[in-house]
Amino acid sequence: MKKYILILLCNLLLVCAFGQNKGKEYEEKGKQKVENRIDNKVDEAMDKALNKIEGLFSKKPKKNKEEEPSEESSGTDRSEENGEDEYITSEEIEQQRIEREEAEREKLQEMLGSTINEGQSNGEVDNKVAYQSTFVGSFTMIFDSFKNGKQEKHSPATIHFHYNRNLVAMIMEGKDTKMAKIIMDSEENSMTMITEDNGKKTGMKMKRPNIEKITTQVMDDLEVTKTGIFKTIDTYRCEKILSTNKKDGYKTTSWVTRDFPIDYREVFQSMAMGRIKNSGANQEWIDGFSIESESVSGNGKEVVITKTKNIKIGTVDKSVFDTSGVEIMSLPGF
Repeated sequence: MKKYILILLCNLLLVCAFGQNKGKEYEEKGKQKVENRIDNKVDEAMDKALNKIEGLFSKKPKKNKEEEPSEESSGTDRSEENGEDEYITSEEIEQQRIEREEAEREKLQEMLGSTINEGQSNGEVDNKVAYQSTFVGSFTMIFDSFKNGKQEKHSPATIHFHYNRNLVAMIMEGKDTKMAKIIMDSEENSMTMITEDNGKKTGMKMKRPNIEKITTQVMDDLEVTKTGIFKTIDTYRCEKILSTNKKDGYKTTSWVTRDFPIDYREVFQSMAMGRIKNSGANQEWIDGFSIESESVSGNGKEVVITKTKNIKIGTVDKSVFDTSGVEIMSLPGF
């Protein structure tokens, strides 16, 4: 489940659209940034929120041997530098805590790729214009992964998608991960991540990432072939689409329908800022919706099977967008 959540956070559903297992590449980048976080103790609420979100897709960093002085001390703390005693006041300790907290927030913002202003300089992205979807409904994507012919221990992973025009909620479940939810609001350009621990729900709110650069890069790495072969899956007429990732060798067979009320272009634009730029065969593919797909690694050892199930159109459970009772922390910009 971890790699699918990371794919969602860093690549915003590109794996669903392209059926490519990009998880390893983005996982390494995410881990590298997470391991650079400041390990000193900060405000308890901030630390818990960060650890829960980081725990979704990366191992926890090791604690420093040196711990921050307790704020319950008599008001001063002693440290030794250059052989001399130095006293630190409680005010200085508090200031250091505030600075570390801000650094934590900035690192998380960077880690999640919230490049909301990227692309504005050339006028191609107008963040003031909210993307308005007309789709109301829900569906579930099930990811089943295998290695050397055996189902992986974290598999299957499930992501429930709920759409209510400008609102999108993704609820993620897996064997090795607690429930997590991401709510996208295109009207206010926000992304809220919610986790639950021991009955207490906490969340983080930030600007939606800009996916234009990422989608362009992924599309450039793909070779897509329309086969003209059709079959019906769950009442949807689907065409067999073949794709190869020139960078990592993954080959994907997708069954794509154009009868679904929402396509991947709309999925992307409802999830994040930026436009989808592509042409030719890729244009034809992205204008559809994959009902089933199978991705095989270049060496044939890894397989990911994705299926779209529980499709409901015209109605949605609005309670999934409700954040009442959730302790939400806003990152810079909100």
